[in-house]
Formats: sequence, C-alpha cells, structure tokens
Amino acid sequence: MLTAAFRERGIDDRDLLRLQRQGELTRIRRGAYAPTPAEPLVRADQHRRLILATVPQLGPGAAISHGSAAVLHGLPFWPEAVQRVHLTRNRSSGAKRRRLVEVHAAGLDSDALTVLTA
Repeated sequence: MLTAAFRERGIDDRDLLRLQRQGELTRIRRGAYAPTPAEPLVRADQHRRLILATVPQLGPGAAISHGSAAVLHGLPFWPEAVQRVHLTRNRSSGAKRRRLVEVHAAGLDSDALTVLTA
C-alpha cells in the first residue's frame, strides 16, 4: 500500500512509524508498506513484494524484466538476479542502476509482452 492511500484513510507519517514499531507494517521501499508477515518470507516472495511496491511508482512504458520477471512467472532465478527490481524501457539508451531498481534499455515489441494481474 502506498503512503498516499494511507493518507486518504487518515493515517499520517507518525501513525506509519508507530505501526512499524508495533510490527504491524513493514516498509518495503520509500512510500510503500505491507503487512508484516507472520513468518519470514522466502527470497522470491520478498522480491515479489518489492516489485509490487515499485510498479505503482513507475512511469508508463516500463516492463518488468530479467530476474524480476522470472519471479513473477514462478521460474527459477539466481540470487544476484533479484537484488534489484529489473525493468526494461523501450529505448536505445539510458540504462540506470539505483539501489532498488535497475533500468535496462532495449527495444520492446508489444507482441512479446505478457500482462500479469495481481
């Protein structure tokens, strides 16, 4: 859930901090929170939560790719492939690596894209 959705419900930043301290919420990334799981999550589930917290914050034209796409499709992945959310944008240059997101630049054919719904 994004911070904006909490604010719409009357929950402010202090409330979010309190809910985190009480163990009810976990911060997934800046501006995104999820209920704290009862049991530790496996790596694929951790990464899936990061992907789902990242997607609403992306601009149009981004496709989840590489190891992140493997996680969403339930395919095997190697540990290094899920250190960041990988996405590809339909352009010839402009790859970027951030702490939580890695942007790849490549041509994207709409026929090769698969839309997954949560």
